[in-house]
Amino acid sequence: TVEARVTTWTDRPTHRAWLQAEAMRLLDFGRGTVPSTEGARWLDDDGVVDPTRPVFTWITGRTAHVYGLGSLLGVPGCAPVAGRAVTALRTSLHDDDHGGWYASVAPDGTPDTTKAAYAHAFVVLAASTGTVAGVDGAPELLEDALGVLTDRFWEPDAGMHADEADGGWTRLDP
Repeated sequence: TVEARVTTWTDRPTHRAWLQAEAMRLLDFGRGTVPSTEGARWLDDDGVVDPTRPVFTWITGRTAHVYGLGSLLGVPGCAPVAGRAVTALRTSLHDDDHGGWYASVAPDGTPDTTKAAYAHAFVVLAASTGTVAGVDGAPELLEDALGVLTDRFWEPDAGMHADEADGGWTRLDP
């Protein structure tokens, strides 16, 4: 008997080529999101920084992760973007007084001191990818971020992380 071999669409060369092209398009689109070590900036529909929007920790973490992956894939220009994002997570977005990370920093430099587990999880993601990709400072960032999630957000009775805390860690959101 002759068995028919069906190639699923996800294994077809045309689909793989589309995935590659789409990945390169997205990496090119977002390349300007971290113009400095202050963090990943909000981009408009054309990929231009919107200076009126805050720098969000979760966006900076996601950007470090994505461009860390791009670096691991060997895509030129990705490593510096990941590096600037990790630097921002270690400096301008980090709360040096109380530990952890600000939710965001406004265009005028004013931090939103709210501590959100969601944003902190993106710091862990950024730091873990950065560690694998060899981004300077990522291993230290990972150690710090995991410690904050465990020490500040973990609720053993609930078996999960709390959602949010105030800036000084004096009150967790019930």
